[in-house]
Amino acid sequence: MTPRDVSVNQSQPQANPAAGSPGSGPAAGDAVVVGIDFGTLSGRVVVVRAADGEELGTAVHEFPHGVVSDALPSGEALPPDWALQVPSDWIDVLRIAVPNKGSLAEPAYQM
Repeated sequence: MTPRDVSVNQSQPQANPAAGSPGSGPAAGDAVVVGIDFGTLSGRVVVVRAADGEELGTAVHEFPHGVVSDALPSGEALPPDWALQVPSDWIDVLRIAVPNKGSLAEPAYQM
């Protein structure tokens, strides 16, 4: 499985040279922030450089199980108007999409 969108922002150079090279991922010593959003059908990840908020990359991982609305994986029927998610789908976002964006530049940034 691979994330659907693995774009990397290639913006114009910033005025702050200490912030690293824009669009090239974090420089050694740069702190990054990873944002994760678990939605209804997918999980989304964004990585930004903490010094200036530069978006370094994004990824989207669609949940293989989607929304469970009829029956549990065990076969047990769900009551009417119920909608659940499979927790392993959330773990897959952390296991697949986050490392994909966490390794934008240096091996030291792999998660």
